[in-house]
Amino acid sequence: MIIREMVADDIDNIKRLDYSLKSNKYYKVSKEGSSYKLEIKELGESHEEKYSIKLMDEKGKYTKTFLIEENERIFGYIEMLCTQHNNLLQIINLWVEEDVRQRNIGRKLVKSAKGFARFNKARGIIVQVENYNYPAIKFFIKEGFNICGLNEAAYDNKGLLNDRVEIDLLFDFK
Repeated sequence: MIIREMVADDIDNIKRLDYSLKSNKYYKVSKEGSSYKLEIKELGESHEEKYSIKLMDEKGKYTKTFLIEENERIFGYIEMLCTQHNNLLQIINLWVEEDVRQRNIGRKLVKSAKGFARFNKARGIIVQVENYNYPAIKFFIKEGFNICGLNEAAYDNKGLLNDRVEIDLLFDFK
């Protein structure tokens, strides 16, 4: 497998990836005054969601996207944005095909993001993940990220998942 920078010809293949998520746990967020409490909770049944993810910047004018492939099959990608105001690299999208998860592909993509961030002298890397995406949060924590914030207003909180919040995770180079 190789990791390389995305080119325009890759966009259609990235759009064809299966963007589905399965989880049987989530982070329950409760607010107590000006403090928050996070608890890992079991879902009664496995939560499945199909996302309609698209690249934020298909032309790569503002973002950098690396993909991982073998024999012309794209297994996943990571899209990143260098933010000038706080000198952090932001992971916009990270996706790995379901049939190849647990094979260190996500780890390799995050490692490439860490190298890119160091090359650009970023202070760290930040990523925002929905609290129902327990596998992603668990993955980022395993990769050395720490929870650093919450955004209660990130989702409309209507429908089945009425307590959705965004959890911010930071990898600090210090």
